Amino acid sequence: MQSKILENKRIVKDKDGNVFVDLTSRSLRYNSNADVINAYYVGEDMIMRADLISQAAYGNTDNYDLILKYNGISNPFSIDEGDLILIPSLDFMYESLETPEQEDASEKVRNQYLSTSKQAKLDPKKIAYDESIKQLRKSTKGGNFSSYNLPPNLAEPGESEGKVLENSSIILGQDVSKNKK
Repeated sequence: MQSKILENKRIVKDKDGNVFVDLTSRSLRYNSNADVINAYYVGEDMIMRADLISQAAYGNTDNYDLILKYNGISNPFSIDEGDLILIPSLDFMYESLETPEQEDASEKVRNQYLSTSKQAKLDPKKIAYDESIKQLRKSTKGGNFSSYNLPPNLAEPGESEGKVLENSSIILGQDVSKNKK
């Protein structure tokens, strides 16, 4: 049994020349409303047997994959007794088969990022923000800033986290009075 769905998948070559079937590429493109010619409730004898459903519907086992695809069944072993299976006309299904693109998909993907015609649109607010940060950094050069990225309730290494004054007052955290000029 050959799969018409699998035959119509795109073939992809990677950068090393290995050939793969792109299982994620589209298989069907429905151009019109489906012509459902029959419907079956799965009996005890057809549990997990898409080939037998195809035999009953079309007189051959060759179109099992079209029946599965049309009914949204990705695992034929999930077909159970009592399931309703719709049988589309073969003409409709063959018209809906997607023709595969035979190209190097990895190059197509890579080229969309390397295109020089695409320019990122910069937000004017982002440009203004970046400029204000740049100016702020220039204006604060030489300031007394911590070289550590610590929260305000922790002292830098080598400094105490608290201090008891002569009048029994306690200062917790960095003694900011020593930084004032």
